[in-house]
Amino acid sequence: MLDIDSWEAGILGVVSSDLTDPVVETTGSLSLTLDADQAYRVVGSALRTVTTGSGNGGDLQWVLGFDGDESGTWYTVSDILILDPGEAGPLSAQNEVEIDGVPLEGALGDPSSTPWSDDLDVACDATTLTLTPLNDPAAIPVVFRR
Repeated sequence: MLDIDSWEAGILGVVSSDLTDPVVETTGSLSLTLDADQAYRVVGSALRTVTTGSGNGGDLQWVLGFDGDESGTWYTVSDILILDPGEAGPLSAQNEVEIDGVPLEGALGDPSSTPWSDDLDVACDATTLTLTPLNDPAAIPVVFRR
């Protein structure tokens, strides 16, 4: 299961330099299963993270959400984990930003990308799996706990 406290702390770390008094609140859940036969499954159950705060451009609200099912195969190259959803594609994401209630268009990356859709650095122990996207300098480590 996604560790919500770690998730929120990671997002707060990304936005705190640009926003005054940012607040991050998450509802729902997200699970990741990696099977021994190299199948994986990600299930978003109405996961919705709402970040609010004020910046130079006004009051900001960022909504990031995942709801649905992604499955595919996983493999490693050296010490890098790669999750391949195949033709079904990755779990779609809600990724919306508003400033002063007006939607911000065109400034966001691919709205269907996910924090686990990149090459991933892996750290794990008996109860924790931490995945960090390698190709994003502002990547948020995604922590899953049993």
